[in-house]
Amino acid sequence: MAGNQCRIDQYFENVNEKMRTLFLFIALTLGFSVSVLSQKKVTWEMLKKVTFTEEYDPDYGAMFKYPKFSGDIKALDGEEVVIRGFLVPIDIEAGMFALSANPYTSCFFCGKAGPETVVELELGTDSRYLGMKMDEIMTFRGTFRTNSDDVLKLIYILEGAEVYYGN
Repeated sequence: MAGNQCRIDQYFENVNEKMRTLFLFIALTLGFSVSVLSQKKVTWEMLKKVTFTEEYDPDYGAMFKYPKFSGDIKALDGEEVVIRGFLVPIDIEAGMFALSANPYTSCFFCGKAGPETVVELELGTDSRYLGMKMDEIMTFRGTFRTNSDDVLKLIYILEGAEVYYGN
């Protein structure tokens, strides 16, 4: 009887181990799925929902256009998003890049589009090693931020930006 009890205990021990492994697998899969699905896809059409007011800035002694964001754009502030566009190197050695709705020859920096057509990419220090090229069409993921105060930065910023290879 003691031998049978030992085999039964061993059987349930094996079943419990398999159940724990299955539970862990399901939990990790669901966690990954929720993380991937929680990213919002941002389009350039969405980012057009902004107006500008011209105001004098006493610190610079000049007039600047300050953005007034729509409710849709304000709702994206702080959210993890995915956006696709044309890469525009600003200062490659410093790891400064922007993502544009248009190729470089038609972008904001050439005066052919508005500031709502570019997103500042905060890539981190190793971005210069990614081998990214001007006008390369790329998708990035990061935390979306709006900027209505700092005239030295773009109005849209992607914090913690990283190249995104998903759909």
